[in-house]
Amino acid sequence: MASPSTRANVILSLVDKTTPALRKVSQNLNRMAVTAKRAGLAMGAGALGLGIIMKKTIGAYEELDSNMKLVAARAQEISTSELEALTEQAKELGRTTTFTAGQVSALMAKLAQGGLGASEIEASTQALLNFAKAASISTEQAAEFAVGTTKAFGLDVTTESIAHTADVLTFAANNSMQSVEELGYAMQDSSAVANEMGQSME
Repeated sequence: MASPSTRANVILSLVDKTTPALRKVSQNLNRMAVTAKRAGLAMGAGALGLGIIMKKTIGAYEELDSNMKLVAARAQEISTSELEALTEQAKELGRTTTFTAGQVSALMAKLAQGGLGASEIEASTQALLNFAKAASISTEQAAEFAVGTTKAFGLDVTTESIAHTADVLTFAANNSMQSVEELGYAMQDSSAVANEMGQSME
C-alpha cells in the first residue's frame, strides 16, 4: 500500500500535467465566447440596419402613393393608364436623378393642382426638376413658383410657358443678390400688378 506521501506526489504530478490542458481549453472557450458575442453584435447591427432600410423604403412608397392619389384627384380627366405612366415616370426619375420618387411625385401633385393635365405634367416634370436643382429649392417650390408666376402674368399654363418662367427666374436670380426663392415669392406678389400695367415677365 502506498504511503500518504507517495499518493500526494502522484496527485501533484497529475495536477501539473492536467493544468496546462485545462488552461488551454479555458482559453479556447473564452475565445469562442468572444467570437459568439461579436457575431451576435454584428447580427444585431445588421438587423438594425435592415430595419432602417425597410422603414425608409416603406416610407418612400407611402409618400409616392399619397402624392399620386393627389395627382389623381387634382388632374382633370386623368385616366388610369395615364396615372400609371406618371407613377412609373416618378419611379424612374427617382432612380436616375438626385431626387426621390416621393419628391418627384410631390412636384407632379403641385402641377396637377396648378391645372395641368397628365401629358403636360409628364412633359414638364424633368425641366422643373432641373429648375429645382439649379435653384436649390424643393420640387414643390419649383412647381409653385413656375406655375404661379406664369398664371400671374396672364399666360396660359403650358409646358413651354412653365419652362420659360423657370428660365427667367433662374436668370434673374443669377444676376441679382436675391435667391430664386425670394424672387419666386416676390413675383407672385407683384406680377399681377405688373401684368395689369403692361409689363412682361422679362
